Amino acid sequence: MAFIRRSKSRSFDLLSSFSHYTPGWKGLAGFCLLVVLGFLLSGVVTVALMLMENSGVLPAHFSTTYGMLISYPVMFIPAMIYARSKSSLNRFFETGYAIDSKNFSPVGGFWAAVLTVLFMLGLIFATDPVSLVLPDLSERVKAVLEMMMNGPLWVTVLSVCIFAPIFEEWLCRGIVLRSLLRVCKPWLAIVISALFFALIHGNLWQGINAFIIGCAMGFIYYRTGSLKLTMLMHFVNNSFSTILGRITDSDQDATLLDLLGGNVGMYVAIVAGGLIVCAACVLAFLKIKPLTSKGSCVELPAEEYTGQ
Repeated sequence: MAFIRRSKSRSFDLLSSFSHYTPGWKGLAGFCLLVVLGFLLSGVVTVALMLMENSGVLPAHFSTTYGMLISYPVMFIPAMIYARSKSSLNRFFETGYAIDSKNFSPVGGFWAAVLTVLFMLGLIFATDPVSLVLPDLSERVKAVLEMMMNGPLWVTVLSVCIFAPIFEEWLCRGIVLRSLLRVCKPWLAIVISALFFALIHGNLWQGINAFIIGCAMGFIYYRTGSLKLTMLMHFVNNSFSTILGRITDSDQDATLLDLLGGNVGMYVAIVAGGLIVCAACVLAFLKIKPLTSKGSCVELPAEEYTGQ
């Protein structure tokens, strides 16, 4: 007769249900295929909504107005189902690593959150010069961004400011970076996960900034192990973009220099200020020592079991 001790994880603690899934290189390659499958599935859902709209089953403009609320979460479903099922099995045999930890000493959780917000705001202004050297947005990308930003405000907030930080941070930092930290050097794990983060955006214009921001979020995750902090950072970035898009009448490819009316002096001062804020926040986060050389994701032993 044998029995297995009941898991300590609670049903409402969704993040802990993935803690025992940390695949190696081959496992991550297969996992990425599931992510691609999710993108294809999301596309199928989008087409289905358009067909239902054209046939009169759904009201006019439903797919362009509300479709993202449905199709966006769908793209993560295959990967989430697989990761959770593998974690549920692995927890009885393998060591896990918490997907969300709280290594904030000596800064403290509250100030870590404040620094995260300041870091992201500084990064937004410090990286704006990148947009000056990029080509103009393609019409396809511009149309997608306008559709995201010009619909009902609550739809934009829910999809861009809430869904994106939760799902994308779970994927890029919670699964990909956390797993890479077990198999390669921290700097390489951060760079690869940031590159993955850039690629899932699907275009050069968003991808460049996504890579830079992804490296910053990877740095914070490595130091603190906190997925909530990277979600907060992601939320600040997307919310800033949403607010800016709503209060200005500019095109989606407008730069900060455009918004300042071409005032180069003020532009340089703002960019320099952003760089200073970023540097100060990096120095503050450097005071937080990772728990191990592999980062700050707390180690979770396999579930105990006994048999007779």
